Amino acid sequence: GFKRDREEMKEFRAAFHKAHPDIHLKIIQSNLERKQDTMIAAGAPPDLVFVPCDRVDYYLEAGALLDLKPRVEADPELKHVIFGGPDGSPPDIYPQTMQPFIRGDSVFMLPVNYTPFIIYYSKDLFDKYNVPYPDQNWTWDDLRDKAIALTRDANGRRPDHPGFDPRNVVSYGFHYAKWQHGVETFIRQAGGRLVSEDGMRVVADDPNTVKALQFLFDLKFVDRVCPPGQNPSRQNIGMDKGTLGMSLTGVFAIPSLREQAPNLDWDIAPLPRGPGGRRASIIFSHAWGISKLSKHPDAAFKLLKFMLSREGMRITGKHQVFLPSRRSILRETLAADPSRKPRSTWVLTHDLDHDPPYGYAPFSTKQNYSDVYESINDHLDKLLAMQNPPFTPAEAAAAMTREGNAILQRDRVVSESTGFGRAALLIAMAPLLLVAWRIARRRKRMTSRTSRRELWTGYALISPWLIGFLLFGVFPILTSIVLSFAQWQSLADFTHAEFIGFENYRTALSGLDAKFWPSLWVTFRYAIVAVPAGLLAGLVLALLMNQKVRGIAVFRTLYYIPAILPSVATAVLWWHLFDIDRGWINRALGWINWFGWVDAAVDRLNERFPIAWLESPTFTPVVFIVMALWAVGGGMIIYLAGLQNIPTQLYEAAEIDGAGRWAKLRFVTLPMLSPVIFFNLVMGIIGSFQVFNVAFVLFEGGTGPGDSALFYGLHLFREAFFKYRLGYASALAWILFVIILAMTALVFKSSPMWVHYEAAKERRV
Repeated sequence: GFKRDREEMKEFRAAFHKAHPDIHLKIIQSNLERKQDTMIAAGAPPDLVFVPCDRVDYYLEAGALLDLKPRVEADPELKHVIFGGPDGSPPDIYPQTMQPFIRGDSVFMLPVNYTPFIIYYSKDLFDKYNVPYPDQNWTWDDLRDKAIALTRDANGRRPDHPGFDPRNVVSYGFHYAKWQHGVETFIRQAGGRLVSEDGMRVVADDPNTVKALQFLFDLKFVDRVCPPGQNPSRQNIGMDKGTLGMSLTGVFAIPSLREQAPNLDWDIAPLPRGPGGRRASIIFSHAWGISKLSKHPDAAFKLLKFMLSREGMRITGKHQVFLPSRRSILRETLAADPSRKPRSTWVLTHDLDHDPPYGYAPFSTKQNYSDVYESINDHLDKLLAMQNPPFTPAEAAAAMTREGNAILQRDRVVSESTGFGRAALLIAMAPLLLVAWRIARRRKRMTSRTSRRELWTGYALISPWLIGFLLFGVFPILTSIVLSFAQWQSLADFTHAEFIGFENYRTALSGLDAKFWPSLWVTFRYAIVAVPAGLLAGLVLALLMNQKVRGIAVFRTLYYIPAILPSVATAVLWWHLFDIDRGWINRALGWINWFGWVDAAVDRLNERFPIAWLESPTFTPVVFIVMALWAVGGGMIIYLAGLQNIPTQLYEAAEIDGAGRWAKLRFVTLPMLSPVIFFNLVMGIIGSFQVFNVAFVLFEGGTGPGDSALFYGLHLFREAFFKYRLGYASALAWILFVIILAMTALVFKSSPMWVHYEAAKERRV
């Protein structure tokens, strides 16, 4: 989806067409695997499938890929590249990038590129504070010492100085990628693991793993050398501005640093040695496999071979989004322009060229990888990225282990077809069959030709609506009900769905799904504030807009416009307003912060100014409330219509009785407006439990800091279309239906006590 990726594939396609003019190559632009997973689930997969090294088992479990070894063995040139020559010469492809895609004697994918994790450092900042550059033998202690020396406040004091001011820091020493891959480099250096080697158990409570987590925790909260409120998606935060000394992330940050900081003098270094001098790094490789359902496997293999050819690899190396997996091509690429940054290009291959190599693939699990990955990263985010961690490193490791192993106990193995999938389709098709049976039965009763003609004419006239209702309304609803009692790894055929009874509902309600209750709480918390606030704000606006003054129509229009704007555009707008660095809200608060009022208020919440609105679990809920109040124009219009329908003689009678403005509002306006309040309340409750778009856009499908944006609707969507657990997502949908039904029923039940219907009162009289 990035511009640099599109440019690389455009050049790649032109080169392939030149070499194979008889083969038409169509490249599908998508956000990594989401598009292709949908195509595989639909039975219409792409010929070549992109597979990251940590998701191999997910595709193999569904039997989605061909075994490529027979084709590789039959091609002497490619066999030499992958397995080495008959004379004993080593393979040209790095074995560490190949290892994750081999199962027994089968080869399911061939790696085309990889990314090592490295240290970026600012020579300018190192020189400014006379700190020696990192070398290939530096250690964790060296990293800590350099980070402390590079971290300075406005008075030039280091964090180990008693007068250091943590609220006025001008440069930080170290930033590291908070998600699993960056942290796992330190865990491996300490001799620990997150998941057992066989991928069957989470072992994050290993003492060596806890030691690595404690080291990273101390860097941020004890040594205070890391920027606060870091967003994991911002790789080199501050490096391009000259305010960050070192950053750990993948090679994909090289192009952006070249573009964003052309005047910065920077370079790269290998990862430091861990305790006892242990070396370790994470090597994340990407590969392509051929779909088992491909209609053009021979042409697809030619394309795959071209990807691994010298010409294809040169294109990969030229753009340097990732590194080519063939060592000969990589060395040519790195030697092509020695004047380009980084200059220490030996670092990029150090972990694989070292004897012995110390690059390891990231952890993966045999089943439920997405759930385990998300669970581990959630705990890492709360421990290392939040301003006030809810637990210690040891407690976080224990929680990761406990929750991860509970996830792995769920059985997600795809069995042979049980017939349940076909039965489910028949159940869902029942309304169509019922309608056809009723039509045929009624036709038999018709004796008159005219009657039969009128019957068929009637059905023909309503057929567009009837067909649409049955296919797009009743059929999906019934399918969802049936799926809620099934387990279906949706890359496999629907006939492989298994009936599991109420297991999906038990998983949600019993807490086996660690996100269910938190997502429900986030939604309830939002509804408790947003619904009453929206009702009150809409009513106040309607009372103001009900005045008979010149130009009032303009103000009504201005207040109503936000309610009709696309929600995606609204989310993007507010993202720009709430951005911590460039957002206008922080700029405005900065202008009024002369006397430290904002600083003092934020300090009481254990936060810092400028406020990390979208990176703090304290302030993220406030963002959603503000966005909800900005769009109260829809409710305002309904209130306004209700206000203008209140008979004026009621106000005149109240004035004769001596009622003032407050009395008229309390005893006339609110009772007469109660049906409108009732309607807005019901719609507000329903809408508040279906929040999705703005949360999805603001956090790109993520759950927000500390799961503060994990609304129930977003959780449901992620289960259905990120993890492709359609059966479990259907159960979540029906739980939501019951919750909304119960709450609206409660409101309806209470309505006779406070909703005033004039017509109903007249009938009672």
